[in-house]
Amino acid sequence: RVPLSGTTQDLRPFLEPTYVAKLPTTDGRGNPLRFYIQRLSNVEEPNLCIVGPGRDGVFQSQDMKQCNQSSPVGDDEIFTNGRFVLNSGDVQR
Repeated sequence: RVPLSGTTQDLRPFLEPTYVAKLPTTDGRGNPLRFYIQRLSNVEEPNLCIVGPGRDGVFQSQDMKQCNQSSPVGDDEIFTNGRFVLNSGDVQR
């Protein structure tokens, strides 16, 4: 069964190679990436949120609440719903 949170390393057995050739486990700075899977209702598809700790290498939030916010906590970097959420609250398409 797929875990609902953890590091992207934990997702590798479920996604490689069927859905992605090689799932990244670190950001460009070498910091580990975390993920959270959230199902908002029984009808909607689950939302996958991937979080990087940002420049300082420290995760500012310890749970998936930040995945539902319009801007990340601290300088965490968030990819959710197919988009990057930036510190300014802007969404990169």
